[in-house]
Amino acid sequence: MIHTEKMPLKRPPIPPEWFLPSLIGLVAYVTYASGTLYYTVPALLARAVVLMPLPLPVAIILMILLIWLAAKGVFLWAWLGHESFHLSLHRNKFFSALIGVFFASALPTYFEIGAAISHWNHHRYTNQASDPDCQLFEQFQGFWSSLFFARSAANLKYLTNTLKMAFNQPLDYSYKFHFKERGVVMLA
Repeated sequence: MIHTEKMPLKRPPIPPEWFLPSLIGLVAYVTYASGTLYYTVPALLARAVVLMPLPLPVAIILMILLIWLAAKGVFLWAWLGHESFHLSLHRNKFFSALIGVFFASALPTYFEIGAAISHWNHHRYTNQASDPDCQLFEQFQGFWSSLFFARSAANLKYLTNTLKMAFNQPLDYSYKFHFKERGVVMLA
């Protein structure tokens, strides 16, 4: 049925238990997002392509596709960290955050807890003056500056946030984590 102005959209009720983290959901999401499918398999296939006596154009095309898939797997490590700090991976919120810090730590220049505190404030103040994303990314107006500098600037900010949290220093955010100071220091 098509939605019209005269006929309002009726959302089906979602059972409350669907919002609760489950062990099956955790294992499935970690298996998917930890790169088991999107990183390990393409990486092993890329290694096999290198060892095969294939014509160079075929090998190049296969390597580009496999490296692209493996890069998606690496990106999913950060996404796993992102979801973990939405506290949706485990009923124990601290354990959920710990899962994200563990997997996102595989990315050498990305600091999930530093990104998470900024992201929490982004959700709290979306598109307002206090939105840290607006403050950080407004300086990168063009395509090329966004492409080459925005992510590096964000990662530097996330590193700074992480170091401040590790040494229990104050941050420039009004919205704080729901963890005790000791837990934040441990995660950092």
